Amino acid sequence: MITNKLKTILVFLFILFTNLSFSQTLDSIITSNNKFLKKGNFAIVFELGKVINQNSFFESYNFLAKYHISDNMAIRLNFKIGGGDYDENYYSPILNDLSSYDIESSLNIQYYLSRRNFVKPFLSVGPTYSKNHNYRPEKGKAFYWYDDWSLGIMLTLGTEIFIYDNIGIIGEYVIKGSYKKSIYQNYNSYELLESDNKIITFSANTARLGFSVYF
Repeated sequence: MITNKLKTILVFLFILFTNLSFSQTLDSIITSNNKFLKKGNFAIVFELGKVINQNSFFESYNFLAKYHISDNMAIRLNFKIGGGDYDENYYSPILNDLSSYDIESSLNIQYYLSRRNFVKPFLSVGPTYSKNHNYRPEKGKAFYWYDDWSLGIMLTLGTEIFIYDNIGIIGEYVIKGSYKKSIYQNYNSYELLESDNKIITFSANTARLGFSVYF
């Protein structure tokens, strides 16, 4: 059975080394098809996101639409949704999922570094906004409550491989810096602990893997 760590390594290998491993070996035998990477074309993308240093393999689902404003450049609108944590020893995941969520929306410019090869490397950059809310009831009257929002800049590095005429496989590595405001409350039946924080965060620990369909 493949472990979570091994799955994470496989995602990394796809994103970081696909361009090197495939472009040299397949470019000579597969004709590059760029007819859908042209100005005026539209695509929808579905991706699964993974935070590298956590145990579970997929933490979020990403829905993305993009429109090509030139042959090498596109505008992308992304919406990510993830679930909240819960304590399965005391409460069901259904109860907690109704009161916990993690959402993010971003608008970015995607630029293809090369369109010649079978594998097409790209980068994207743009603003991002996220909102995270978590409520977890515990034993008795105790509870944990957390809420935050953040505004920042997201940079992704990735590759796209066309496996069919208008269908591609996408892998991206996400780097993000943001300003975050968070509010925290923890009531343990004896006292209420509260905090209100404003911090600058930086993360470079998320990989995404998915597919694209062009129209």
